Amino acid sequence: MGSSSVVVPIMAWLPVALLLVVIGAALRRGWARRSPTTGGVERFAKAWHLRLTGETAAVISNYLTGTRRWRRGGAAAGVAAGAGAGVAWSSGILSVLLAGLVGGVVGYFVGSVLAEASARLGPAEGGPRTAELHVRTRHEYLDPRMFAVVVLAPIVGTALFVSRIGGDGFDWPTPLALLLVAGCIVAALELGIRRVVRRPRPSGDADMVAVCDAIAASAAQVLVSSGGCVVFWSLAWEALATTDGGEPTVAIHTWVGIFDFVIAVAFWAQRNRIERPATAEPVA
Repeated sequence: MGSSSVVVPIMAWLPVALLLVVIGAALRRGWARRSPTTGGVERFAKAWHLRLTGETAAVISNYLTGTRRWRRGGAAAGVAAGAGAGVAWSSGILSVLLAGLVGGVVGYFVGSVLAEASARLGPAEGGPRTAELHVRTRHEYLDPRMFAVVVLAPIVGTALFVSRIGGDGFDWPTPLALLLVAGCIVAALELGIRRVVRRPRPSGDADMVAVCDAIAASAAQVLVSSGGCVVFWSLAWEALATTDGGEPTVAIHTWVGIFDFVIAVAFWAQRNRIERPATAEPVA
């Protein structure tokens, strides 16, 4: 069986499957209730069981306004760039839709990273800062299994790449580029999540600590979910791009690609997952 006879139908159905999943999830849960970050301060506070005061409401409002702008802008720019690239490189409507879909996911992740890099919860420069009894880590705010799975992706990608080195007609630049993309995203996630959980805070008040913990947990979840989606989508593409070989390479890489795509969709669906963050103990 030629690789093209396997890869083309798969790549044709993957975006269709993703659209069906997204539409089904929206219909089942309701668009308005889909994400606490798409609403206002009250919705976020209710989702995370926070007590609102004038100060905490202002912090939540500023955070939601700023990050929402970056994420939506990134997604829109990604869709436009992806669709434009699809039009330039291919005349098929399916290729344009797929490129726009991938671009939107990548743009959402980039926008999320930029949003968290620009977000400020703490006091103005030179203002008073709070101290805590221990250094906050991502394990307090994020399911460690999710990050571990993302870290494993480049390892699997390396194994796929090495298995095809030296093969006849192996077109290595594209798989190598996808592997490097996955590695760079994992590194960006580590740095981004570390910044999110260690951001300076306005005060050590119990309500403010709870709000900052909720924001950190929400931001870390968005980063690892959208980043994991991009990583596994890249891995799926790499697996399908390295199927130019004999049996059983074609079958193994094809099924790995399908499995990676399923994981990518699962990660995307976890963007708005709510985990109760561990509350750091402020210094009296």
